[in-house]
Amino acid sequence: MTTAPLRLMLVDEDPVFRLGLRIWLEQTAGYAVVAEATQADDALAILASRASLENPPDAAPDWTPQP
Repeated sequence: MTTAPLRLMLVDEDPVFRLGLRIWLEQTAGYAVVAEATQADDALAILASRASLENPPDAAPDWTPQP
């Protein structure tokens, strides 16, 4: 039985970091990047617009610590 990949949204201000993370995740079995945003407000808007879709992200991590 094949498990569907975990659908992720990447949220980070740095486009180079997001690109590197996207490439790494796409080469790692079990993950699929389905959306990206530069900040939390953008991420929430994307999530709200996709709430009625069949394949919204399963997780929307922001790995940047906030002061």
